[in-house]
Amino acid sequence: MLQRQISSEATHELMKSLVIPPRPAILVALEEAARAAEPDLAAIGRIIVGDLALSAAVLKTVNSPLFRRGGKIGSVPQAVQMLGRDNLYNVVRGLLLRHSIKGKGLAPEQLDSFWSIAQQCAMVAAYLAARVPGVQPDDAYTYGLFRHCGMILMAMRFPSYAKNMHESERLARAEGIAQEEKRYHTSFNVIGYLVCRSWYLPEDVALAVLNQHDYALFDGPGRDQHHILALVALGSLAEHIVKMTVHQFEHVEWRQIEPTLLRFLGLDGNEFEDLYDAMQGMLAEH
Repeated sequence: MLQRQISSEATHELMKSLVIPPRPAILVALEEAARAAEPDLAAIGRIIVGDLALSAAVLKTVNSPLFRRGGKIGSVPQAVQMLGRDNLYNVVRGLLLRHSIKGKGLAPEQLDSFWSIAQQCAMVAAYLAARVPGVQPDDAYTYGLFRHCGMILMAMRFPSYAKNMHESERLARAEGIAQEEKRYHTSFNVIGYLVCRSWYLPEDVALAVLNQHDYALFDGPGRDQHHILALVALGSLAEHIVKMTVHQFEHVEWRQIEPTLLRFLGLDGNEFEDLYDAMQGMLAEH
């Protein structure tokens, strides 16, 4: 059964022991500008230009192979026009997430690698979502960014987590979650869910983060679960593509779950292989 929420008592206890980053003020300003009846892209650009680090990060992202369309983009106004409101908002939200979650627990190079892979997973999930029915690429991108953010917060709170995080990668997802709950009385998916709620993300994105480990849900999903599980499926496929591109090991469950995920999304093996090849080519340039 899909886990719908975390009890208020459990949430209170977790909030006392972990620092859940609040939604940044600049993100609130961008949301207000984006919600206008006729969004003013120039105003949105001015908000970004006001933050030097964010401006540089937006330009770096828009000129990456996964976003670049033609020549190099040299200014924030150009980037805003090229990306459009929704793509820009997703890129900025990811950059702010990375900026908001940092601290002890992982070395700087580990943090850089973690966020680089998260961004690549988000981009691949959005690319795949554009090719299957029923899922908006924006939601898939956001889910890809936030699905593992709880791991960083766990590493900041628990000194042993970074080591155990790598060990759990060789376990089935549900086994890894059970191991975390036994050791720490919580797990990264729960913490990620709380971040999603704190940042006012769509409820389906938050629930996909919470239930990302439970592949048994694909056996008989209810109608109201379809969008949530589609996000989980897209995130899992994206993670596999990125892992194989950076020469990480194939997840222990991959051969078992791949047919289920493809069937759920309405993709056959040949279609996925074509998408896989296309994305690996783009990621290799990233």
